[in-house]
Parts: sequence; structure tokens; C-alpha cells
Amino acid sequence: MLIENFNSSNTTFPYFLPHDNFVQDVHTLTCALVNTLPYDKRCDYVRATAQCSEDVFIFNYIELFYCRIDTSQMVLVVGGIVALLLCCALLFLILGSTADGFFCPSLKVLSTMLGLNENVAGVTLLAFGNCAPDMMTSLTGLSGESRRLYSDIMAGGLFVVFCVAGCIVAFVPFVTQPSNFLRDCLFLLLAVVFIDYSMITDKAITVWEGVGILGIYLCYIVVVCLDQYLVVQKVKAMKADSRSLSSISSEYFSRLSREAHFEIHSRSCSQQMERNSIPFNTEHHANYLLFQQFWNAINPIDRDEWLEGGRWDHTIMLLKAPIEFALKLLIPIVDFELDDHGWSKLLNCLQLIGLPVCISWALVGGEFFLFGIPLWVGSAILTVPLAMLAFCRSRTDITPEFHKYFALLSALGSIYVIYACAAETISILNVLGLTTQRSNSFLGCTLLAWGNSIGDLVANVALARQGYQKMGFAACFGGPMFNILIGIGLGMTYKAGVSAELRTNKKTIAEGTMGVNITVFLIIGLILLIFGASSTNFILRRSLGIFMILIYLIFLIFTFLGEMEIIHTYGSDHRMDMKLEELD
Repeated sequence: MLIENFNSSNTTFPYFLPHDNFVQDVHTLTCALVNTLPYDKRCDYVRATAQCSEDVFIFNYIELFYCRIDTSQMVLVVGGIVALLLCCALLFLILGSTADGFFCPSLKVLSTMLGLNENVAGVTLLAFGNCAPDMMTSLTGLSGESRRLYSDIMAGGLFVVFCVAGCIVAFVPFVTQPSNFLRDCLFLLLAVVFIDYSMITDKAITVWEGVGILGIYLCYIVVVCLDQYLVVQKVKAMKADSRSLSSISSEYFSRLSREAHFEIHSRSCSQQMERNSIPFNTEHHANYLLFQQFWNAINPIDRDEWLEGGRWDHTIMLLKAPIEFALKLLIPIVDFELDDHGWSKLLNCLQLIGLPVCISWALVGGEFFLFGIPLWVGSAILTVPLAMLAFCRSRTDITPEFHKYFALLSALGSIYVIYACAAETISILNVLGLTTQRSNSFLGCTLLAWGNSIGDLVANVALARQGYQKMGFAACFGGPMFNILIGIGLGMTYKAGVSAELRTNKKTIAEGTMGVNITVFLIIGLILLIFGASSTNFILRRSLGIFMILIYLIFLIFTFLGEMEIIHTYGSDHRMDMKLEELD
């Protein structure tokens, strides 16, 4: 049975709807229908409905909630919700430990090795690292509804640009380069406007429009790389001709120096003499204090911090100890600020084998074969000789030159842990949204957007707290740019290219009931952000950070009131849309 979704309240001439009319199959079973069933039928329903297991990553929280808890007892329901919130808190603790101890140091080392300044590293390395897991998740669901893809990605971008970036500015104010700030804001504004124009003109994104969306991102990357190249060349020219320094204004020179400070400072770290916690002695053999070095590396509690801390600090250390132990056992630490740069001969050689095997097993298990060999077995076959070679060619009292390349392994391991924690958080938030019986659009632009952006929040704020505000702030624009342009552009190009229906039926692609709402707030917010930064001469003060957070809070209030049908969101009356979305 097919029914048409239309807005019966908008009957005046001219007839206009910014959202599509959708044709829905009411026989499609969705997980939201579980709350309409008798209590004794809900467990069987969530087990039999495929949509209830779409967001399951490690644990099936929906089945746990509806099959292990008597949902007819309100006390048990409240207890289950509290338990889920505690699970979220544990996941946030893992995220924070991973970002602070592993992901941020590895990004610094990789930026140094590649000669990238803070801004370029933020919009490339950090943005890609934060968004690659979300991108893989989005691209695996290309057969799903495009309006969910649109609202989830755009809402996540809104959260990162205004809430995460606002937190960075509010906590750690700094001075930004005007050209970089305007470049990032204007490119993101161009992307949002172009995608919205493509959606509302013919209710579809054609192949050429999808290619245009991808072209915007390529142009953005080219401009970023060209900008850094010109800055570096300018600094080199100024150093070569010292006589011209006096003719350059101090303000202009200071801006150029700040832009090149990160790479110059990073190179001088990389050029310093190797320092080790184990004193070098020619009489020592290559494996001197091997197991003591191994234990020091995996010890989750720092002795000095324990002696200096109070009871509260001891409690936090004990709670984090199992997490820290597991992470240190799996992911290598590469940090130029440490005496030995994090080098542990035995541990690093074991991690060279264990981390690729664990990641390959976690991603595909034993289902993916390469030349007839399971992927995790192939990873072991490739990494065991490398680990043996590294062990034979290194010492415990000297950090080897190749240790810096472990930063890539550390970054990959950190990304996977962040991705796994974010995926589990999304699963939990889905259950919480299901129990409150909210619409799919509301969940997509609130709970799911927060879950998808948890990695950005933790990693970017952690970098800012460690003194790399520019890198974290730049990633708040580079990440959404990557997600919006690559996610929507590649997804819609793929759909339009492989499906003749999507090229002819102009009513199959739309933004959803909250799509225009998100787009309008993004456009207005970016314009206000540009004016706000310009009024302070691009000195990003705490007041500007609070202003950015307030923009996002206003969006949440507006969205909540629209969900409660107290007001209408931007566009027409969507009460009928929301009713039918429960069947989507």
C-alpha cells in the first residue's frame, strides 16, 4: 500500500513546498514501531526487524534493553537508561585517553615529518583522521534514504563548526590568520549554498552537480596547499635577504612568522639530540633492561603524578588504569616531548604485529580473504618479519631513527579506537532516542550528530589544550568540509550514476523535514561568524566562542520546538511529515 506525503495545510496559491512529497511503503517494518506493540511482543520484534540491528557495532543495546529488561516496569526502564548513560561516560573516558595520550602526539610528529604548519595539518591530517570513520559509515549506507544522509552530515557539520570550534575559542583564545579564517569560512559557505541550490532547484543532485561538489573540495585542498607554499617561500626569501627585513612592517612580518612558526619549531625538535631514559653506555648490550623498559612503558599509573595527587586524582587514575593499560599495550606512543620519545624496544616490536592484526580482525573478522588467506593472517605474515628486523636493528638505550614512523601506526590505531567508541555511542544514543519516541529527523540532527562528532570534539579540544589551538580550530572547518563535500557529493554522484530512477524521478532526493532548518542556520551562522571575527581584527576572544556556542543552542531550541510542534521549522508545516517519518 502506497501513500503520498503532502502538506494539507498549505493549500493557498501559489502552492509551494520546499521539501519533497515522498511515496512511502507503509508495510516497511521500522524499529520505531516497537513502542506501539504490547510489551510481550517487543523482544521478538527487535530481533526480527533488520533496521533494529543497523547501528549495532559491538553490543546490541536495543536487544539488551527490550529483551533483558521488563519495559512495563518504569523503575527498570529508568535503571536501564542510567546504565546506558554510564556506558556513554565510559566511552568518553576512553576517547579522552586516546586523544590526549596517542592521537595528538602522533599528529604532531606526522605534521613535523611532512613539514605542515598548524592550519594545514588541521584541515588535512586532523580533519581526515576525524572524518574518515564517519565517511566509511556514510558510504556503506548509500542505498538508504538520501534525506537521512543529508541531515546527519549537515547537522554534524553544524555541531562541529559552532559548538566544538566555539569551545576551543572559549577555552583557549588565540589570534588567527585572516586569510586562513576567511578561506575556510567562505569555502564552507560556498559548499552549503551550492548543495542547497542543487537540492531545491530540481529536487535531485545530478551526476554533474555531484562532480561539481567534489570539485569544490579539490579546489579547497589546492588553495590550502598553495597558501602554505607561498608563505614558506616568502619566509625563505625574507631570511635570504636580511636587508629587506627593515622595510617590512612589523605587523605583516609577525603574521607570516606565526604562520611558519609551527614548521620551523617542529623541525628544530626533530633535529635535537636523541634523549633516552636509559643512559647510553657502550658496555651495555642491545637488550639492556629490556623488560624493565617494557614495564615502564605499559605501566598505567605515573609514579610522580600519584605522589603529587590527592584522593580525587587517585580515584581518577584507578578508574583510567585498565583503559590506559589496554591502550598502551596496543597503540605505540611517539612523542618528541618525552625523554625517549616513547620508545620501548620490546613493546613497539610487539605492537608492530599486534595492532594491524587486531584492526584487520575487528574490521572484517575472518570473512575477507586475500590470495586465499584471511586478512588478519596476512597482516601477521607481513608484520612479523618487520618486527624481527626492528628488534635486531635497535637498542633499548638509543631511540632508533625509524621510531618516528611508528607515529603513522599510532594514528591509525587511535583513529580506530575513536571510531569504535563513536560507533558504540551512536548505538546507545539510538536506544535513548527510541525510548523517547522522537522522529528520525530530530534524532539525526541532535543525538546522532553528537555521536558522529564525538571524535572531533575530543581530539580538537585536546589539541587546543596542548597549545595547538590553530590546528584544532582549522580541523573544525576542514572536517565538516570533508564530510559535506565528499559524503554528500560522492554519495549522490554514485546514486545518480548507477540508478536511472534517480536521474529521472526528481522527487526521490530531498533534505528531509529538518534539512532546510540546518541549512539556514549554517548559512546565517557562518555569515555572523565572519562579521564577528572581523570586528575583533581576527582576535578570537572568549566572547566570540560563547557567541558561537549560543548560535548552536538557539538551533537546538528551534529544532526542539519544531519537534514538539510548538512552532514550524523553516519551510512549510511538517506535522504530516513527522507522522509519516515514524514509518520510515
